[in-house]
Amino acid sequence: MLELSVAHRGFEAKLGYNSGEQKIPHLTVEQENEMSDNENGVSGLGWFLAGLGLGALVGVLYAPKAGKETREDLVASALEAKEKAAVLAQQGRERAAQLAEQGKQQVNEYVDRGKEYYDRGRTQWSQYVEKGKGLVQEQQEKVVAAIDAGKEAYVSATHETHSS
Repeated sequence: MLELSVAHRGFEAKLGYNSGEQKIPHLTVEQENEMSDNENGVSGLGWFLAGLGLGALVGVLYAPKAGKETREDLVASALEAKEKAAVLAQQGRERAAQLAEQGKQQVNEYVDRGKEYYDRGRTQWSQYVEKGKGLVQEQQEKVVAAIDAGKEAYVSATHETHSS
């Protein structure tokens, strides 16, 4: 019987060969959980992206082109990326200017509406004040008329009592 034993970080896996039969290494649940906890916080996606970028770089460098052609392609790609970035930056500036202009227009509309409401309110207030002044004047005239009528009634009543 042939047996292979591998130990790593406190884990041991055994693989044996016995008359044509292969044994599969067996880990306990605790060992599997401890191994999964030993990732040191590095996500699989990060490693995947790093491998993808490295693979792309290696693919470009080992492509069946001459070194000069590869360098020219890299320079052309870099210039193309720079041009795209410039175009996107210009589009961003234009969009920002457009949004700023729309904002200014809305603010101006709100200011105009505010002025309109203020003027309407002021006009209504003036109308109410004038109406109030008119009512006070009417009441004042009625009071003066009542006082005058009272004086006349007093005078006529006192003359009648003195004349009799």
